Amino acid sequence: MGKQLESFKTSLEDFAGKYKQEIRKNPEFRGHFQQMCARIGLGVQIIEICMATRARNGGIMALTDLHKKVVKTSKSRQNVSEDDLARAIKKLHVMGSGFQVIPVGKKQLVQSVPGELSMDHTAALQLAQVTTLVTLPTPDHMVHEEMAWVDDQGPDERLYWFPGLFPES
Repeated sequence: MGKQLESFKTSLEDFAGKYKQEIRKNPEFRGHFQQMCARIGLGVQIIEICMATRARNGGIMALTDLHKKVVKTSKSRQNVSEDDLARAIKKLHVMGSGFQVIPVGKKQLVQSVPGELSMDHTAALQLAQVTTLVTLPTPDHMVHEEMAWVDDQGPDERLYWFPGLFPES
């Protein structure tokens, strides 16, 4: 992913250099170019936040939590909505980066690890949404991908915790 972003950045810089005169002279072209750069910047911010928090949340994070982090770390004064984030993530998904927004119950979750969640995975996340843990059998895939943590210290049965559903402090 890092190499793709660096390659894209280089291509964007080359484009800006090649069309520098047009960007300066044509306000409409300049506006489109600036808007494109802002969207790319939002995508990069999303990637950076998701990568920085992946060890803590297993690559699953509530869209509302991502929004709070983007607003907190944003260098621009531009207002960014959750819808803006969802649109940027949809564009990242095209790159094959493993980013997508998945509806789970009343929440929108951001998945930032490669792979599709099955109906079983989604059902486990829906159950865990209330308490962040489930006792039903959870696919090993979610544990292997660190989306779920195993707790064998429960009184009766194995528990599965979903750190991506923990409330942000």
